[in-house]
Amino acid sequence: MNEKHQLLISQCRNITKKTLSALLQGFFDELDDALYEASDEVTDASLREDYLQAMRNTRKDRSAMEGVFKKTISEGFEQFVAGDDILTTSSLRTDEDEDDFDLDQLSLVDEDDMEESLAISNMTAKAESRFSEELSALNKRFAVILGLEQVKTEDNPLAPKAIGEAFVNAMHELNLEVTEDENNLIIRLVIYKRFDLHVFKYVGAFYDELNELLHNGGIEHKSPKKFRQNPVAPTMPQEAPQLTQNTQQPEEPDGFQPAPMYPQVGSYPQNFPPPPSYQELTGLVRQQYVQSVEGLVDPALPVVPPQQLAGMFSGMQNQALMAGGAISDLNSSIYNALRKGDNPQSVRQEDQDAINVISMLFDFVLDDTNLPDNMRVLLSKLQIPLLKVAVIDKSFFSNKNHAARSLLNNLAQASVGLTGDSPLHKPLIKRIETIINRIIDEFKENVSLFTLLDEEFTEFLEKENKRAFIAEKRTAQVNQGQEQRKIAKAKVAEAINSRVHGHRLPKVVKKLLVDPWNTLLNLAYLKNGEEDENWISGLKIIDTLMWTLSGSSDPVERKKIIKTIPALLIKIRDHLKSISYNSQEMILLLKGLQEAHVISLRQSSPDKKERESQVEETKKLSPELQEAVTVEEVDNIVESPIDLEQKERTAEEEEDEAFQKANNLEIGAWVEWVNDKEEHVRGKLSWKSDVTGILVFVNRKGMKIAEMDVDELAELLRKETTKDLKDTNLPLMDRALSAMVEVLKKSETIATESE
Repeated sequence: MNEKHQLLISQCRNITKKTLSALLQGFFDELDDALYEASDEVTDASLREDYLQAMRNTRKDRSAMEGVFKKTISEGFEQFVAGDDILTTSSLRTDEDEDDFDLDQLSLVDEDDMEESLAISNMTAKAESRFSEELSALNKRFAVILGLEQVKTEDNPLAPKAIGEAFVNAMHELNLEVTEDENNLIIRLVIYKRFDLHVFKYVGAFYDELNELLHNGGIEHKSPKKFRQNPVAPTMPQEAPQLTQNTQQPEEPDGFQPAPMYPQVGSYPQNFPPPPSYQELTGLVRQQYVQSVEGLVDPALPVVPPQQLAGMFSGMQNQALMAGGAISDLNSSIYNALRKGDNPQSVRQEDQDAINVISMLFDFVLDDTNLPDNMRVLLSKLQIPLLKVAVIDKSFFSNKNHAARSLLNNLAQASVGLTGDSPLHKPLIKRIETIINRIIDEFKENVSLFTLLDEEFTEFLEKENKRAFIAEKRTAQVNQGQEQRKIAKAKVAEAINSRVHGHRLPKVVKKLLVDPWNTLLNLAYLKNGEEDENWISGLKIIDTLMWTLSGSSDPVERKKIIKTIPALLIKIRDHLKSISYNSQEMILLLKGLQEAHVISLRQSSPDKKERESQVEETKKLSPELQEAVTVEEVDNIVESPIDLEQKERTAEEEEDEAFQKANNLEIGAWVEWVNDKEEHVRGKLSWKSDVTGILVFVNRKGMKIAEMDVDELAELLRKETTKDLKDTNLPLMDRALSAMVEVLKKSETIATESE
């Protein structure tokens, strides 16, 4: 390397130190807030405490983690510049000690660590894909400096994979001290996600800076000269290059676009039929009430003006509150108030209609099973205030966007997911109580109070719904990930078991397939399914291994086997390296496989002396190798977590009403049931599996509260204490008015038939 190239390498070294240090600083600074916010969003006490403990421990271990990260990056860069040789095939052709393998000391990725390994793999792959052009240019420039034909991204010490591995090493310094084992993975995945957002999101600008440096230093290649096209992290020093005006900011990770968990506040479903007209409703109401109550309208008496009537209703508010919220016989109460004393009064017909409709409306509210008991009591307190609104402003019934009507709908919509006295629900219940108390205390004649309160509540509810949507999205992603992993494990179990079933295999082969090869195939399937290169090659290696270990007395076949074995072992080694399999374990496996092949070939040899010598040769092996080459019958060596075959059902099961209801339950539907603690809970169906039939329910905060299969839900629905809530997305006022019309029409039909 000439002096000019040495200078450029030194400058690359300085940029790497400066940039990655700044990105790491930004990551740790933000991680503290992220862990605190995560603790605030969960309901599980142990997980909340573990989040807070993780926050404290990352502060304590931050210095050590930063040191390991920087050291790993620095050592990798220096080894790359020095041109250290990679592993050669000769190491598999000798019986020398482990140094011949020249392997990195990497951690074992077992089945329990698969989610973490997959998260790391996914975020590095995403970064490599996003910055592929920048990396390609940097690889070619590094190749020029080092005098190599090419530099692959996987060998670039500054590529996302190398940065990811450095952070994995740094994570070994973090002791989370969790109270529950399952919380360890949850928190670690959150940390990796933040690393992705605050480091990998901005490495493109790092590659831009390196490419520009090398370009200005005369290191050219055939790719276009594009620099400074990626976003720069906010934590980068001021002299760092900034975005050009034409640069577009990248999308949020995973294409996330915020959206409310529930229907937009104040919105009407597209398929919802128009509510009945006020004229239609009052016509039916007059027929219903003409026979049942003494009329409030009397032409012989003076008429009470609307404002004075509203004032009289205000005086009835205390009576309503003492009655528990709503007056059950509203007409009689108003009649008594009008006719008492020496100056009896009457009301206009339109006021009589409004009184009758409001009375029926709150009869419906008190019977609405979609509303929890405590919310029915609260909303019933709005009977008198809304009666005043209906008398003062007749557009209350005809205008579906009327502020008072909108507020009632929004209060009811928000309460659908409320149950019991859960601490999660207290802020919302307190907000609803405050709104209702303000209406009772402040509303006289000015309807604009409802507009103000509806706007405030709408803003509050939209924020609540956005947070719920994000939480529900996370829940769905977790369940989707778990489902994919179960499917992958089932596919791997099926693929391995079908290939080894009925074979007699050395224990070392069983260990290989059950442990690292299982992990390798799982990761491959999760990435690209059965089209993944590692999946295809991994299964081919198993097939080849079954053949080479079968032995043969045929000279031609034996030559093929002997010729295949070295290349096969090299492929096995390379695949194990790709999943960061522990180097010591790899050496033992490879040596065991070597000896197993030797024994197999000797035992199947046409030479009798060679066959007979095998027993004595095996005795010369170490105890570990003797155990490894011991042959045993194998059947299904990998367990499957799920059955990929669809469950067959009888005609009786298919026709069962509860099963049909459970099986056809739509995403977004709410169900109320009694849990094991004899508590009434409400859950919204958030996610369902087409493979396992698992149903996941969340509360109104978007947090998972139950997971069950279709049969378990059907069993719940057979109980009287369980109910699926109907039309929860329809506005309360419109549901009530439509239900009232239906009841009134039935009453009219019955009355006609009786005549």
